[in-house]
Amino acid sequence: MKKLLETMALIGAIGADSMASAQNLSLAYFMGPKHPMNAGVFTPFAEKLAEISGGG
Repeated sequence: MKKLLETMALIGAIGADSMASAQNLSLAYFMGPKHPMNAGVFTPFAEKLAEISGGG
């Protein structure tokens, strides 16, 4: 049982470290770039996210 808990703690620490260092966000969707959702939702979302995150 102790070994299992140690392993779970190690996996959690590795997972937390990789999440903390994430710097890129990508959005994938099945619609093409000319779809109205791209201009109406996804592009404004990306612009607002860049503004809030300081362009990162």
